[in-house]
Amino acid sequence: MSYLRVNTDVMRNGAGSIRGSGEKIAQTANKISSLSSQVPDSYDGQLRDQILPILSSAVGEGTRLQGEAGRFSGNLTSLAGEIDTVMQLNAGIISEVAVPTTQSSLMKFFARVGVGGIAVVIWNWLHPERYTPTTRIDGTSPPPAVPSDPVVERFKPNSPVKYKYDVSADYPKYGDGKLHPGIDIRPPTGVTGAIPINPIGPGKVCKVGYDEDGYGNYIVVEHTLPNGEKVYSLYAHLAEKPTWKAGDKVSADDVLGNMGSTGRSTGKHLHLQIMKEDHVSTDFSKFDPNGKVNPSDPNSITWEQKMKQEVYSPHDVLNGTGEAQGWSFQEPV
Repeated sequence: MSYLRVNTDVMRNGAGSIRGSGEKIAQTANKISSLSSQVPDSYDGQLRDQILPILSSAVGEGTRLQGEAGRFSGNLTSLAGEIDTVMQLNAGIISEVAVPTTQSSLMKFFARVGVGGIAVVIWNWLHPERYTPTTRIDGTSPPPAVPSDPVVERFKPNSPVKYKYDVSADYPKYGDGKLHPGIDIRPPTGVTGAIPINPIGPGKVCKVGYDEDGYGNYIVVEHTLPNGEKVYSLYAHLAEKPTWKAGDKVSADDVLGNMGSTGRSTGKHLHLQIMKEDHVSTDFSKFDPNGKVNPSDPNSITWEQKMKQEVYSPHDVLNGTGEAQGWSFQEPV
């Protein structure tokens, strides 16, 4: 885009001058009209027949010119108003108007403003000293600029491992039918070295611990959804106790620890669990999925229903489906 400074006050003054010129032309035409009525009837007939059409033509041309002047004046005034609106909406002051530089858009611009409008634009461009960028058309000062809302960056949930993950135990149940509140991700075939674990998105560490009979070395990260809701991701059986501490902010690229086999584990893997609360949830594998949480209550929910109230499906979170459809995380504050 090419930018020219346009003082719309000058455009309005020019429009007024053009309108005034049209009115003077009309006044002259009216005088000519009055002259035509003063040609005496006794005038030589041939001469009279020659004079009257000329005077009549002059009157018609004067009327036409007045109309053209009025229309051009109106167009120029309208254009000035449109430019003012755009500029004041953009900055609250007389600023700049963008003149597109492509051939087709220039032709449309020229056709819209006409020769007079182009002349005003160029005049202002060549006389920047007449341009006052801090004053409105009416002479008032612009209101203070209102800062725009900061752009909040969003991050879609991503896999905690840098490869296409494969599960050795799925959600919501193990292969034997016992409840499983997360997924167990196995290491890639043939990989024996350290496998870094990343958070599923930016967040804040809220717990680091060790559970000898369950999760082994684990870490819990708090994430914030766009609506302000908090969700929590847990990474268990890590090879060593994470060096992070509660309150630390983490990005999706930070390494929480390495995949391991600490706690109750039969081999190297990552247990990923995504929870609605920041606590390490109940060991649901100890309960019958169809058993009632409160056996004495006929309306009691089952252990599987309770588990689904406390945790989300990791597959839904990572794939953006189910309850986690459209999820995104924002940077922690």
